[in-house]
Amino acid sequence: MFQEMEVQRVLRAYENTVTIDVHCCADGGWSVLKAAPHTFSKLCRIRLSPDDKLTSGEAIHQFLDYLAQYLVPASLENLLQPSDVVGNIRFSHPTLYVFPGGQGDAALFGINGFNMLVDGGFSRKACFWDFIRHLDRLDAVLMTRLNNGNLQGIASLLYRKRLAAVYPQIGHFFCNLQVNSYNHVGNNISP
Repeated sequence: MFQEMEVQRVLRAYENTVTIDVHCCADGGWSVLKAAPHTFSKLCRIRLSPDDKLTSGEAIHQFLDYLAQYLVPASLENLLQPSDVVGNIRFSHPTLYVFPGGQGDAALFGINGFNMLVDGGFSRKACFWDFIRHLDRLDAVLMTRLNNGNLQGIASLLYRKRLAAVYPQIGHFFCNLQVNSYNHVGNNISP
């Protein structure tokens, strides 16, 4: 990275003001970097696995306020527009469509008479939407895990369907949820 001309140009322009934090596990040959960080760059400060601390909360709020004036979130109606043409896909062989979602992917699995959306992707603009909005029905939706890389696409789909009746219809929804051993009143119930 330090050999790139553009990186060197920026580091020279801001000499001794740039700090690079390298977060790594305790195993491996990282002690070489800790012992002699100057061998990588003499123009910036390198820290190996520093403690995560917010040193200035006010500065973060100022930065977010500055960014807010440039950010205009798009409505889900504009991001997930319904289709005028809706139909069904007949799969003669098992078929898998993969929709790259950046930090989380989604897939549509189809076999004769059945289709299933697997996972949802990271983005609010669901990576699978441009394809599945033309389907009459999703027989099943399967969420294999609940995390940031997988939840937003499905959440957008469900929220969009709540705003207006749009295709596809959803048959069954399966997901990996942790069972809570307390009911809504707070009483302990056995599994």
